[in-house]
Amino acid sequence: MIADMGYIPEDPTPLLYVSVYTESYREKAERLRQSLAKHGLPHALFLIPAIHCSVTPSGSQELRYSKPALIAKLLTSLKRPLVYLDCDLVVEQGPILFDELKRDAVDFAILNWAMLEVTDGWLPVPLEERRKLQAESRNLYAFGVATEWHSDSQLICSGAVQFWRPTPMTLHLLQRWQETIRRFPGVVDDVCLDYTFNNASAAERRGLRPAWLPKTYCRYPWWLFDQPVINHPQLPYNGEAWKKLTAADGTLRFYPDQGSRRIVSSELQRYLRECLIDIDRRELYRLEKDNQWVLVARFQGPLWP
Repeated sequence: MIADMGYIPEDPTPLLYVSVYTESYREKAERLRQSLAKHGLPHALFLIPAIHCSVTPSGSQELRYSKPALIAKLLTSLKRPLVYLDCDLVVEQGPILFDELKRDAVDFAILNWAMLEVTDGWLPVPLEERRKLQAESRNLYAFGVATEWHSDSQLICSGAVQFWRPTPMTLHLLQRWQETIRRFPGVVDDVCLDYTFNNASAAERRGLRPAWLPKTYCRYPWWLFDQPVINHPQLPYNGEAWKKLTAADGTLRFYPDQGSRRIVSSELQRYLRECLIDIDRRELYRLEKDNQWVLVARFQGPLWP
């Protein structure tokens, strides 16, 4: 692949930030490029003719355009640690954590929901619901995102941001990930990576040094209270067209007996789950016994919708 945007330093020492995009995403790729350049980050963006259907349901059937195939090709050709970014992201602050991962010889890093302390997120209240509340013009958000499970040893990933070091074990993981995508057509690639990682052998686990990114490094709009370092400005596709991963041999994407159910960790967390948030007025509303939403608190401080 030839970089269409950015540049590849001759010195292989620095981290390189990479992305791929199709022609229909050129505008978003240019936005990403500008944000990388603003922070002085070496980067290369590659125009490709198609993206695999494990990334978007309407994509190509050709596996060479899957994320693991593209990342593996870049790792082997560029021979340096890479930060892979989806092309619709924006770098908002200097992502210094990746230099620490490189220094510590981490092989692979990604956002792992199973290891986040709190996963709660808030989604915009649909217009029809706002009409019922007589609040059509209000910018209201309601609790709507969380992960049920916690695990110290398993992966539930969001793969918009990934760190990879070129080692035999990372290339093996990428190959296994691609094999999983081939085995389960119609399943989104993040789920396939979870399955691959969580079903790795003990020897494969011993040979790999993973790390988990904080929410701020793959920040989605539902995390209103987390200032983004790398931002996903739009809500992602809701996944209606994806198939569920079902293996005939009984292996699972995630093993509940190796994890634990999350509990609400504080009264504040429980309280916020029951509230509507007006992000413009910085107000909290709660449904009271008479089935009316009542203003219960005002707050200060920044939000990042």
